[in-house]
Order: sequence, then structure tokens, then C-alpha cells
Amino acid sequence: MCRSGLWFIALAFLASIATSTAFLVPFPERPLPCTRCHATAISTSGQVNRCSVLRFWTQAAVLPALVLLSPDLRSEGRALAQAASPVEEALTRVLIVRDSTEQLEEELTSGDTYPDVKALVNSLIRNYKLKSSMESALALLPSGSTEEGRKFAKSAYENLTIILEYFPEDVAGPTANKTLKPDQLSFTIKALQATRKELDSLLGLFPTELRGRLAENVANT
Repeated sequence: MCRSGLWFIALAFLASIATSTAFLVPFPERPLPCTRCHATAISTSGQVNRCSVLRFWTQAAVLPALVLLSPDLRSEGRALAQAASPVEEALTRVLIVRDSTEQLEEELTSGDTYPDVKALVNSLIRNYKLKSSMESALALLPSGSTEEGRKFAKSAYENLTIILEYFPEDVAGPTANKTLKPDQLSFTIKALQATRKELDSLLGLFPTELRGRLAENVANT
């Protein structure tokens, strides 16, 4: 199963703007298959394939739509619920963001359509409370590693938020795939890679057993 949590982020962003729209765009009758795992976004059994949902939303052009999140569309919440404490939940959020940057990079380099980068990055930061989650997770670090972890966290946050500062306001919504220029694409990919590098350095400071257990929870949702 694909590991990214970007489907949840995209849907959460849509829900957050629901109060400002008066239109509901219906789902296409047949969800588009994922080009990597060949699964549809929603199978006949009702299970969600996270890998294909981002592509599904992008191609359906439903960013302005009103979306009501159902429990079946929130498997990321199950990974968070398996955390044994609030600080473990915070670390789980960081792991989800890390995996999501990888998925977004794959979407940008696939050569097909481009997602709404600015909206998705903003949702990554806001919906997973990235800054506060990293700060809270530092409590799980071994003694003596806190300051080093804080430096990695600061760099990761700055590398991700710079994408928001770089993009002009018109690079948003269903037309994002038409307005994303080569220099913007290159800049975004480099920023995502830099973010992931810092997050990997941060995550590498945590006990292997803890990191592995939480990462497995994320991968299995």
C-alpha cells in the first residue's frame, strides 16, 4: 500500500474552505487508477487507496467543492489514535508530513498534471500542526539530543514554508497545473527534498524501536 498521507491533507483542505463555497462538485462515476499501484481511489469494497486520491482530486478539478469527510476517508486518524501518548501522536504527525513530502514530489515529477502545490503545502503545515508537533515530539528524544533536534526541526519548517512565500497568489485552484512554471517546479522539488532531509535527520535522533513502531502504524493505514 502507498504510504503517503496526501489524500487526507487534500480532503482536509477542501473541508476547511467549505464555508466559503456554495457549490458541490460530484465525484466522477469511475475514480481514476493510480499510475504506480494501478488501484482506484475508492475500491468496490469502499476502501480508500491514498496513493491515487491526490491524482483523483486534481484531475476532477474539485478544489472549490464542498467535501464532507467521512470516517472511512480518515485512516490517518487511525495511525494517530494508535499513539500511546500525546507526544507519540505529535511524532506520528511528523512522520506523516515526512512521507507526504515524498508523495508530493512524486506527483510533481510524474509528468502528468500538477496538484495545487501551495494549498497542499499549507494544509501539511496547518492540518498536522507541523511546528508545534515537532516541538512536542522533542520530549521523546534521549537526553542531550534536544537542541540538535530543535535545529533540524527549525530547518525543516523553514524549508517547507518557503514554498508558500515563493509561489504567487495565482498559483492555486484547478488552474494550478496550467500556471506552474519550470522554475517553480524545480524550486518546489528542491524545497521538498531539503525538508525531507531535515526531517530524516530529526527522526534519526529518536529511538529506533519507537520510530519504527510509529512508522509502521502510518504505513499500515
